[in-house]
Amino acid sequence: MKVVKIEAKSNSNIALIKYWGKRDESLFLPTKSSVSVTLDKLKTYTKIGAEKLSPDPKTYQGVKRFLKFFEKNFDVSKKLYVTSENHFPTKAGLASSASGYSALASGLDKFFNLNLSKKELSILARQGSGSAARSIYGGFVIWHKGKKADGSDSFAEQLFDQSHWPEFRVIVAILDKNEKKIGSRTAMQQTVKTSNFYNQWVKKSESQIPKIIEAIKNKDVRSVGQIAETDALEMHFCMQTSKPSINYWTKNTLDTLILIRKLRAKNIDCYFTIDAGPNVKIITLQKSVDRILQELQSNIKIQETIVCGVGHGVRAGALPAKPDHVKI
Repeated sequence: MKVVKIEAKSNSNIALIKYWGKRDESLFLPTKSSVSVTLDKLKTYTKIGAEKLSPDPKTYQGVKRFLKFFEKNFDVSKKLYVTSENHFPTKAGLASSASGYSALASGLDKFFNLNLSKKELSILARQGSGSAARSIYGGFVIWHKGKKADGSDSFAEQLFDQSHWPEFRVIVAILDKNEKKIGSRTAMQQTVKTSNFYNQWVKKSESQIPKIIEAIKNKDVRSVGQIAETDALEMHFCMQTSKPSINYWTKNTLDTLILIRKLRAKNIDCYFTIDAGPNVKIITLQKSVDRILQELQSNIKIQETIVCGVGHGVRAGALPAKPDHVKI
């Protein structure tokens, strides 16, 4: 029987100011800074023990690469047994890699007694997936793009903790649980190289960061939602103007966006953001959740909704974990 030595759990995060594109592919250094919120209901559970990892090559290729990087940079060598399970759909534009690699980084830190700081954990997690740098922290988070070639100044930092805005909610509208046809990493590369609007978006998007931080500080859901919605639309416009064009949206996606705008016209505070997939995240407050859910269920072909509050950062150690199992 395999003995688990370390358990780690981490929440996914949703970017309000997006990360899309790298200035260095090998070190996962972004072209721009980003701002996110960690979500309490999108969880990954990871277990690490001292036994051989024998994964499916396709599914765990990234994990094997990450472990190789870890062994080289921290001068450790041990055959490891690693399992990782999501509590939400994988590779569907819900940032499963963010929670996955932040959990793995924290678990390895505990397993080898490295006592890394959160900044160091953020830099390590970034090597698995850029957005994992942000899931080290709970609450609202900024990932600094950094300027140094070695990536030592590209790390995430907490802006406000998970108790800052208790009423803040993100409704995850899952329209399609299937794995997306083009992965984020490939889509990013193509967008950066071929969209004529990419550099313009990077400049504008970064200019919105001080504004959205101020809006979060003031708990101004309207300003947060408007900024996030515009940033997401402009990021997807860059994808759609790449060559060949990349489009993650479906008819259900468009129908959901139209519904959100109709609800807003009725003075319901709700705004959307979309990542690399067809699924929509709705930014709102607790008081509006029931009404939005009723409208979604009545008007949209929806597979599942997950109502999220603001979540904690990554945790590792002797943690109980009995999720609904969906393997990465």
